[in-house]
Amino acid sequence: MPKSRPDRILLIVWGLWLILVPLSGTLAQSPGQHPLEPPDTSSPRATLRSFIMTMQEASEAFNALITTYHSQPGLYFSPAGQAQHVRLQSFLIRARRTLNLSEVAPTVKEKFGLDSQLLLKEIFDRIELPPLESVPDAGAMTMAGVDQWRIPHTEMVIARVKEGSQAGEFLFSNATLKRLPEFYEKVKALPYKPGSWEGVYEFYTTIGHSRWVPWKLTDRLPPWAKAKVGDQALWRWIVFGLAVVSVWSILIILARWRRGRAEVHPIRENSRRLVMMVSVVVAAWFLDFLKDAINVTGGVNDIIATVLGAVFYLTAAWGIILVGNIAAECIIASPKVKERSLDEAMARLTTRILSLTFAVVFTLYGAHALGLPVLPLLAGLGVGGLALALAAQPTIENFIAGLTLFADRPVRVGEFCRFGDTIGTVEEIGIRSTRIRTLDHTIVSVSNSDFAKARLENYSARGKIWYHPRIKLRYETTPDQVRYILVEIRKLLYAHPKVHQDPARIRFVQFGECSLDLDVFAYIDTTDYGEFLEIAEDINLRIMDIVKAAGTELAIPAQIEYKIDKEPLDETQIRKTENCVQEWRTQHALYIPTFPPEKINELRDSLDYPPEGSAGAQRAPRQGEA
Repeated sequence: MPKSRPDRILLIVWGLWLILVPLSGTLAQSPGQHPLEPPDTSSPRATLRSFIMTMQEASEAFNALITTYHSQPGLYFSPAGQAQHVRLQSFLIRARRTLNLSEVAPTVKEKFGLDSQLLLKEIFDRIELPPLESVPDAGAMTMAGVDQWRIPHTEMVIARVKEGSQAGEFLFSNATLKRLPEFYEKVKALPYKPGSWEGVYEFYTTIGHSRWVPWKLTDRLPPWAKAKVGDQALWRWIVFGLAVVSVWSILIILARWRRGRAEVHPIRENSRRLVMMVSVVVAAWFLDFLKDAINVTGGVNDIIATVLGAVFYLTAAWGIILVGNIAAECIIASPKVKERSLDEAMARLTTRILSLTFAVVFTLYGAHALGLPVLPLLAGLGVGGLALALAAQPTIENFIAGLTLFADRPVRVGEFCRFGDTIGTVEEIGIRSTRIRTLDHTIVSVSNSDFAKARLENYSARGKIWYHPRIKLRYETTPDQVRYILVEIRKLLYAHPKVHQDPARIRFVQFGECSLDLDVFAYIDTTDYGEFLEIAEDINLRIMDIVKAAGTELAIPAQIEYKIDKEPLDETQIRKTENCVQEWRTQHALYIPTFPPEKINELRDSLDYPPEGSAGAQRAPRQGEA
């Protein structure tokens, strides 16, 4: 029975729907329609379909680019050719998303990915692939409880990614990608299937980078220059070899120039070393750039990139350390930093630690960029650091003590101090120990930990020096004689130009076992100990004159037995002293217990020092004198 018209329309609509639904899925994956949409990698079927279709679109874009390029007169792409080249690159980048490149070093990831997708395209264009309907989708993989699918009659695997930014996606496994050159060698003798992208890998391994080496230029090379040597066109080896020889010659010239101009100054020497390191870094960068410009591919590219990367990162790390050394020497060259001081040691240590830290971080970053496992390296550094810390505990203790000395600054280089029973001048404060030159001119080396814990007396930090003698008078001394001596010594202290006025006192403090004890308390205006001894000597002699003028004597310790008889005190001088004190009482000029301020001002700096008759003596002018 013939079908009615509505039935025919329904059948036509149903057929069109069956045709358009697959096409709609295909169009939805086209980067031309949705350039930001990633390829579908939700299952082995989706991944295989995404790769095949995207590479087919890349093939069509490449053919259009070649047609446009050869129809133009110039060596480089015209604006239309550049647009087509960008479109080709977008297809290649999209297809590369179906490859698991997580284990590939970042420095070669892009080139390795491009090599792999072109090899995979060459293989697929030669072997028989299963119908897409027979490839398991996401539901089939879930029901089967498996995470990978192998292309029939091959060892190529599409596996689920278990971690990372692409976790859960089905991608061509890393093990498969590493064996693609082996698979290609086995199938490259097979004929292409109809509609294939023929000869793309051979073309890719012959040309240079389109931005630096025009394709027309490589097309015009003689056949021998395009011959393959070690999976690379011969012309690439020639260009790269000449570049290596030239760079090596320049580096040798620079090295000889540096050796022939040896410098004693550390800043200049480190600067010359830094110039050499920078030259090596620039050379490594240039050779890496040239490698990409001539489009070195495959395993040769991986080896060259790894070697140049290692040279670049290690040399740059050494350059960072040299920069730290130069910074330290610039700081030390400042006139504010004393030679062999703790400031000098800390400047060197701080810059060395900072530069070494930056160098280690930069080296670890380079190791990651080269594909080395960084986490095991960090774990090894942690264990090694713990063992080193345990073994170097005394050194670390001295280092921390050195930091404490640097922060507190109880003493500096060149200062005179007492450390325990040792007195001397600090010559050097290092990271581990401190050196002190003693009074007998020997060097005592003390660990920083002991030096920081000890009681330190910094004599050089004094603004003035304490003058504190104890004057012992004979018990036969009368009270008026004591009063006379107290007043005259106070006058002496107030009048002496080298005695600090506040405080400057003398007191009758106690009855000793064999003497009447007078205590002098004053400060000498000097920080030089040698000058202090000179001034103290002058004051002591003047005090002896005052004691003699009072008609008494200094006491002799009672424990000492003398066989000679003591001479009695001078009665005449005693009466003279007592009359002087009585006159002071009558005139209300007995300045005991204190002197009035106006009398202190009158006496201030009125003594001659150095005393009259000594070399260079000059009497201090009195108040009111011109």
